[in-house]
Order: sequence, then structure tokens, then C-alpha cells
Amino acid sequence: MMLAQTKDLETARTATAPPPLSEAVFWIGRLGGHPCRKSDLPCGPLRLHRGLRQAHTLAHAWQLFSPNNEPKNEPKTSD
Repeated sequence: MMLAQTKDLETARTATAPPPLSEAVFWIGRLGGHPCRKSDLPCGPLRLHRGLRQAHTLAHAWQLFSPNNEPKNEPKTSD
């Protein structure tokens, strides 16, 4: 039963369209520390740069700690 749920989840992820560019920029700006209030101007290059750095760090951690990243067996050395 768990396999069927996993397949449905994978199908749902691939069937959705990517977010619009404005929404992606909004998310990256939020990662960079932009408050995104109604009265604020759109985030600038500094906040976008900080957000992209943060997104890169999060992506690296995701790859590092994902279940597909199994540790490699090191050969035993004799002392």
C-alpha cells in the first residue's frame, strides 16, 4: 500500500506546472531576508544574492541528507 501512495505522490509532483518567475523571485527574496510586506518595494539584487546563496546551501544539505545518499563502505585497513 505504501508503494501505491508513493507512486501517486510522484505522479502528482511531475504533473504540476512550475511556479511563475515572479513567485520564484518572491521565494528567493524571502530566503534573502526581504520582509515582503505590501508597502515594500520588490527585493533588490542584494537580497536576491543572499537568497540564492541560502537556496544553494539548502539544496546541498538536501542532497547530503537525502535517503538516496547512502554512505559508501570504506575498505578496512589493517594496522
